[in-house]
Amino acid sequence: MTTSGLEDILPLSPMQEGLLFHSRYEQDGADVYAVQHVFAVEGALDAARLRAAVLALVQRHPNLRAGFRQVDSGRVLQLVPHQVAVPWDEFDLSHLPDADAESELGRLAAKEHGRRFDLAEPPLLRFSLVRLAPERHRLVMTTHHILLDGWSTPLLVRELTTLYDTGGDAATLPRVAPYRQYLGWLARQDRPAAEAAWREALGGLEQPTLLTPVDPGRPGLMPERITVELDDDRTAALADSARRHGVTLNTVLQAAWGLVLSRRTGHDDVVFGAVVAGRDPRLPGVENMVGLLINMVPVRVSLDPAQSLLTTLRQVQDTQSRLTGHHHLGLARIQQLGGLGDLFDTSLVFENYPWDQSGERPETGLRITPDLSRGRDATHYPLTLIAAPGRRLYLRLDYRDDLFDRTTAAGFVDRLIRVLDLVVSDPSRPIGGIDLLSARERAAVLGVPAAVVPSGATLPGLFEARVAAGPGAAAVVWGGSTLSYGELNERANRLAHELVGRGVGPEDVVALALPRGVDLVVAVVAVLKAGAAYLPLDPAYPAARVAYMVADARPVLVLTTGESRLAAEAVGGAPVVLLDSLDVRERSSDNPVTALSADHPAYVIYTSGSTGRPKGVVMPAGALVNLLEWHHEAVGGEPGTRTAQFTAISFDVSAQEMLSALMFGKTLVIPDEDVRRDAARFVEWLDEHAVEELFAPNLVLEAVAEAAVEQERTLPRLRTVAQAGEALTLSRVVREFRTSAPDRVLHNHYGPTETHVVTAHTLSDDLDGRPLTAPIGRPIANTRAYVLGSGLELVAPGVVGELYIAGAGVARGYLGRPGLTAERFVADPYAAEPGSRMYRTGDLVRWNPDGELEFVGRADHQVKIRGFRIEPGEIENV
Repeated sequence: MTTSGLEDILPLSPMQEGLLFHSRYEQDGADVYAVQHVFAVEGALDAARLRAAVLALVQRHPNLRAGFRQVDSGRVLQLVPHQVAVPWDEFDLSHLPDADAESELGRLAAKEHGRRFDLAEPPLLRFSLVRLAPERHRLVMTTHHILLDGWSTPLLVRELTTLYDTGGDAATLPRVAPYRQYLGWLARQDRPAAEAAWREALGGLEQPTLLTPVDPGRPGLMPERITVELDDDRTAALADSARRHGVTLNTVLQAAWGLVLSRRTGHDDVVFGAVVAGRDPRLPGVENMVGLLINMVPVRVSLDPAQSLLTTLRQVQDTQSRLTGHHHLGLARIQQLGGLGDLFDTSLVFENYPWDQSGERPETGLRITPDLSRGRDATHYPLTLIAAPGRRLYLRLDYRDDLFDRTTAAGFVDRLIRVLDLVVSDPSRPIGGIDLLSARERAAVLGVPAAVVPSGATLPGLFEARVAAGPGAAAVVWGGSTLSYGELNERANRLAHELVGRGVGPEDVVALALPRGVDLVVAVVAVLKAGAAYLPLDPAYPAARVAYMVADARPVLVLTTGESRLAAEAVGGAPVVLLDSLDVRERSSDNPVTALSADHPAYVIYTSGSTGRPKGVVMPAGALVNLLEWHHEAVGGEPGTRTAQFTAISFDVSAQEMLSALMFGKTLVIPDEDVRRDAARFVEWLDEHAVEELFAPNLVLEAVAEAAVEQERTLPRLRTVAQAGEALTLSRVVREFRTSAPDRVLHNHYGPTETHVVTAHTLSDDLDGRPLTAPIGRPIANTRAYVLGSGLELVAPGVVGELYIAGAGVARGYLGRPGLTAERFVADPYAAEPGSRMYRTGDLVRWNPDGELEFVGRADHQVKIRGFRIEPGEIENV
């Protein structure tokens, strides 16, 4: 192409620059910016006459002859030659049966669509005429999106039919509004004002709305599609509802799509791309201009759970109306103003194009109409929704099948239609009250809400039954000595009678400031036998923290020893009993008889508080019984199984660790504190003591695994490892440690202090194919897990939401903090039994395809350190 053969040289619009960038960048995969329109041509057709009309059409609009080349300055320009040879092919399939002809038409169209355009070599459009029957043809027009937008297509068809009628004479057509006029108008727009408007529109946006991982190297791929048409009545009702409420159908679709994305991402502030016509009425002749005038702009939908659907519709329309005059600004610049990089990876195209609905030409009897089912639009987004209004609302979802399976894609369409139906039936419904789940999805995330079935057992009863079954069996091993179940029961009984004699009973709290060892185990069992709750006070805690906990919990007494006795200011006025100088030999060794309830507290454990003040979680005995019985069934372990008492008593997992052993006949093996804190020595200790069951947070598990690998110790007796308190990371050393003993099973337990363990996932197979982070699993017995949105609505599988826990594992609340208890322990709207509560964990999770929960992050700013949840406010307070 030489400059002497050029008719015009044009700059590029911002949209053309974006398409040029993506077309140059994405050379390996399919050309996702090749657009194909298929037109049904009905009636007696003169093919040569139609071809002449096509050539005249291309000659009439100079920008249809443009090629895109880089000039010496490095800038890319549109070079328009005086003439181009327009590719034209003809195929006759009329000899084939209808089904075969349609199939062959699809193959020919796909082949034509798959041929890449060289943007430097015009023309960037091709035509194929396919004969299906004497008076039934299909005209296939394949173009590059950089030339034309969707609005231009019906204009071209209208002119094409006129040129066909007149034998190529354009005299009856209106004067062409040159594309150059649009480019000049675009250059004259108030760019600073547009930038200010978009900066304001995106102000406060905290995150983009991305459904798939960002992958700049992802090759182009032609999308799969799901197509739906609303029937006449449904479409009319939707249009009527929009009209009555003063919003456009485009607004309805934008708000509905925003709600669908919100439920998919778990965010109330979402963004997606929308194609805008770019045909500003201030530009003369713009309605008949052929070329690429569209632009892609972000649409932000902010959702308030308490706000009605109708109010949301009106807000979306108001926001978009204010931005209409600024639609000319390029997407790249708009995203720069947002400061978050790519703002979205889904788009919506509302094809409100000026089609002649009849398509019939009385002069020739020819009828040309678009075949929407065969067209191929251009997009590089993983998910694009196309809507075309008409007697029936046409909806099509284009999706990349390497990122979304068909079921998932269909779910987007189903949820969208549910929102559209609500616009008609119940527009006043609050956003938070809109349920978009199908019956199948609801069953998958909720199951059948069942009432909690209490076992009727008590903690003392479980332990005493085990004592009766094997009084001589080893209960505790510590410092070279062994305490049998009978001996442990006798010591605990005498101390329990002492406590009862001092007035201790149900609803009382007894503080335990004891070092690791047999005395601590005896004290825990004794307090439970007395019907009271134990409050662990780690002797290593700062005196100020201990003083706060004692003052807040107001224990009826503090059990300690002379060695670890707390300072007087730490315990305040609480009575102190020194176990090492307490003589209980005169007390009865019989099992105490105490009237116990499942709702009586079993322990009070303090967890981090956002105000800087720790809060005491009151765990009822029935919840602990439920946990222990589930552990016995799910994790197993025969009587005599040697369980390490590793966990600090101030950590709620210690209750599961200690009591799951003692209630079911296992042997609790206690390491010295200095051994426990040294991974290498602890591994030696595990081996020497033939420990078979270990509870440890991920950080400790990593250290144990690494030390075992370094020492070449397989720890063959260690068959059960339960990780809790942190996200389980399946690192190389953890995988090697798991497989070093073939029958070793790794359990990932999840649960905040307010609920103890409530979900579990077991890893007993080969870990090689598993992701780095293990799922947190399924709810344990008598426990329910809900993944909810901001309006407490159930979210679909795969969607991130906040985890709420209900059922037997929920604590009574925070000791002496009714306001905070009411805030975090809320009514359960999905329970079968009235008055049920659920705990708001603050953890973000999602259901995976296997029906298990995956941990994603926190909804607040809490962090975990060695299994303990810590509020930054508490750190700041210190």
